[in-house]
Amino acid sequence: MKKIISLDFIIIFIGGFLFLMSWPSATILHFLLFFCASVFYFWVDYRRGSLFQKQLALFIVIFVVLGTAFVTEISARRHDDSIFVHDNVLQVESAAQILWQGRNPYAENYFGTELEKFSYISTVSGQLMLNPALFHCIKLPFHLLFSVPFYLLFNNLWQFFDERLVYLILFIISLFALYQLPKRTESKFALAAAYAFNPLFSRFFLEGRDDVFVLAWLILTFYLLQKEKLFWSAVALAIACASKHSAWFFVPFYYAYLYFKLGAKTSEPMLGFCRRIKTVLRLAWPLPVLFILIIMPFVVWDPLAFFQDIYAYPAGTLSTSFPINGYGWSVVLYELGLVKNITDYVPLWLVQIPITIALYYFLIKNQRRRNSLAYSILDYAVLIFVYWFFSRFFHDNYVGFVSQLFIIAYFLADDSTGGKLSYV
Repeated sequence: MKKIISLDFIIIFIGGFLFLMSWPSATILHFLLFFCASVFYFWVDYRRGSLFQKQLALFIVIFVVLGTAFVTEISARRHDDSIFVHDNVLQVESAAQILWQGRNPYAENYFGTELEKFSYISTVSGQLMLNPALFHCIKLPFHLLFSVPFYLLFNNLWQFFDERLVYLILFIISLFALYQLPKRTESKFALAAAYAFNPLFSRFFLEGRDDVFVLAWLILTFYLLQKEKLFWSAVALAIACASKHSAWFFVPFYYAYLYFKLGAKTSEPMLGFCRRIKTVLRLAWPLPVLFILIIMPFVVWDPLAFFQDIYAYPAGTLSTSFPINGYGWSVVLYELGLVKNITDYVPLWLVQIPITIALYYFLIKNQRRRNSLAYSILDYAVLIFVYWFFSRFFHDNYVGFVSQLFIIAYFLADDSTGGKLSYV
């Protein structure tokens, strides 16, 4: 049945308005610009304008809504550094400066930096507590390394740097890559609109959460996998894994996707298995190699500091660890009185590890029967959602991250094919 209105317009209209409603600084002018841009998009869409016209309309509406919001927030912070921004932004900016000065961002504390101005966080107990990020940097090395050149560039140009400028650049890159993924034109626009105006993502993106940093590299991985650029897909995934912990959980699905796609034909099953494993490792060798090259200098620099910041801090084994927080199982245990204090250590790994292993088994077994990029992404989303739910903290932006993966998987599902990759 022919549709009189497109799904992408509906997504833009609802998602854009919800975003502006959630943005405290939005004025009537922002809403007016949004309505004008929406009417323009509807007009182009309804008239069945050319592909270029619709692409231009999509660019305009994204710029009018998200672009003006970012310009407003970053400009306001430049003139008033007391304006709220997420502590992730403050820490990455400080860590980039520390790294440029030749000091170890994992061995330093963040007292005396911009982060100290927002030194208290709210908790599920209803009380404020000293921000444990003042003692630890949980960001993986590539996140900091990638930010340093932009820190230098923008400080030289404007004597000011906001990490959200980096996130905005990566968002634009990821949006272009994402648009290329679906084969059907209508899916391209709907996916781009859903990604940009996802209300579970856009508000956190604006305030400076770092999900877009790893999402961008993952989306590039998906794009390169689809184009069968296996070497570069491994490079992109290595960068994602060296940027944030959440990318690690896609690695088994990545290898499984390659393994099942190769499908070496031989009369000996074991020979076929060994051949495929060897070929997968040969094709994806940049993944472990580049990851180690990025991570290892920081491990060698100060092994204990790196271990404490990257693992012990989120695991809850330190007196300065991040508290139980969010919407997951740990908060349920706290609310039931099974955990006395939000700062107590809870061995959640006793639940996480067996559940994660079992999920990997069933999801990869399922992936074998219907191996596609869409199913790989969907399986990854399911697994990381369950893993995070049983983590020490399960934040609202984690739901936004998972929802983006669900959206990508949904729009890729119609384009999935059962073709096999070549060995070259």
